[in-house]
Amino acid sequence: MSRVEINRFKFLKVLAECNKHIKRLDYAFNKLYKNFDHPLSPENIIEVLDDDALVESLDQITYRFSKLQDSMGKVFKLFLISNGENIENMTMIDIINLLEKIEINIDSNEWFELREIRNIIAHEYEDESEKIAGVINKINEKRSYFKEILKTLDRKA
Repeated sequence: MSRVEINRFKFLKVLAECNKHIKRLDYAFNKLYKNFDHPLSPENIIEVLDDDALVESLDQITYRFSKLQDSMGKVFKLFLISNGENIENMTMIDIINLLEKIEINIDSNEWFELREIRNIIAHEYEDESEKIAGVINKINEKRSYFKEILKTLDRKA
């Protein structure tokens, strides 16, 4: 197997991983929205936190979102490498800017806002229902954004 084929294989593997995280995010949101309208309110979050079955959905959302962010960072790098780009000394902002330049529908400000959400999730506390509702609603809003980026990467690979 050539170096190009190995990089393409790695890219496709991580792309499939990203799509798995999206699928599981969709499932968890669908389960949650069988019980609540969206956007979720702080009161909804309080109810969710009192129901173990719904807490599982909330946990799945936060876990899958974090994993998706990590996997997308990998898939961005592998996409560029498999397209002949040398990214060895590039920062994530440089990688995002390069993706923008080659017309991958990604916005650096939005990407880093989503990274900040990921950091907030890592430090969430159950007594902050307003903050949790805001984060979950933002993740829900951005699911289609992630899907579009992944479709574009797949199409251009």
